Amino acid sequence: MKSTKVKLFKFAAIVSTLTMGIAPSTNVFASEVTPIETEPQSEIEFNENQLKEIQQYVTVDNQGHLALEESVPLNIYEQYELDKLEHHFSTVNSQVDKRNNRC
Repeated sequence: MKSTKVKLFKFAAIVSTLTMGIAPSTNVFASEVTPIETEPQSEIEFNENQLKEIQQYVTVDNQGHLALEESVPLNIYEQYELDKLEHHFSTVNSQVDKRNNRC
């Protein structure tokens, strides 16, 4: 079976999309969106099985904040360099906070 390669930032987008039903719904217009400034990220690729393995540890709270559960096994955390994903989640969460403060 040929696996699909996905970069780290795409993984975060997939997780965000999969968990959208959990977060509160508000209308946001393109004119209100502030581009997220991110530092260059190293490319980490995941196949579909790896994504499923990591996805089970991702949570979304009622304010729409993404986080990793504390129960992520250390070997998985290190293998997939999930500190980079947590950094990305922090950036996304700050943007969520800015959006929520405007509403």
